[in-house]
Parts: sequence; structure tokens; C-alpha cells
Amino acid sequence: MNKPEQMDTLKYFKNQNIKKVVCGANHTLLLAGDCVYAWGNQESGQTGINPLAKKKLPPLHPNKLATKKVLDIFSGLNHCFLIALKGTEKIFKGWGYNKYGQLGIGDKENYWIPQEINFFNDNNIIKTIKRIKPISIIFFI
Repeated sequence: MNKPEQMDTLKYFKNQNIKKVVCGANHTLLLAGDCVYAWGNQESGQTGINPLAKKKLPPLHPNKLATKKVLDIFSGLNHCFLIALKGTEKIFKGWGYNKYGQLGIGDKENYWIPQEINFFNDNNIIKTIKRIKPISIIFFI
């Protein structure tokens, strides 16, 4: 049985404006200011780390994703989504496990770098996202 561990790296967020924390099955996302940090299981790229990389971060070490101006974050079991600003436009991105096409990118490849999801970006209709079991559901306005 695994015991909970205190993250020494949480002191890294001490002076940051933490807006939201969400969890998947074995990973966590944190929105601090307008940046996203991820840690946990790295198998499908859901922490923003290449799962094939020879050198990986320890599971409890937050990884800062390159995407800036993030407004909100969401998580499925092993995949993630965010809404960010690109200029003045809101864009929707997804990454992580995608075996069943759950990212909505149009293929079934896993991604460790957040990918723009054109359907949502083109239609500018996202209101909120909810996670129910292994599925992410998007509600439209």
C-alpha cells in the first residue's frame, strides 16, 4: 500500500497565485497565475513530459508546461485540457492518453505537448467541461 508523501516542491508555489488544482487517475494539474504545472504518472504524456525520454522527472516533481496565458484547466483519467489566450482569442488544447480519440484532435495518438483542438477553437463555443469516469464531456453555450 502506498503512503501519502509530502511534496517538498510545494514550497515552489508559496508566492504564486494558485487558482485551481485538478486530478486525473494518477496525475495532478495545478494552475498558478497563468501557467500550468503537472506531476504524477508520465506514461501517456499527461504531465507534459515525453514518455519515451530517457531522463524523466520524479513523479512528485512539478513540470511547468510551455503554454502561457492559461485561463482554466481540466482533467480526464489520463488526459488533460486547458483554455488559454492566443492574442485576444480563447483556444482549447488537449494532451495525454488518446487511444480512443478522446482529445478530439482527429487521431488516436498520445500527446505530451498540448495540442490545439480546432473544432472547439473554430466554433468558440466552450462553456465548461466535466469529467465523468473515463470520458470528458464538454457543455456548449
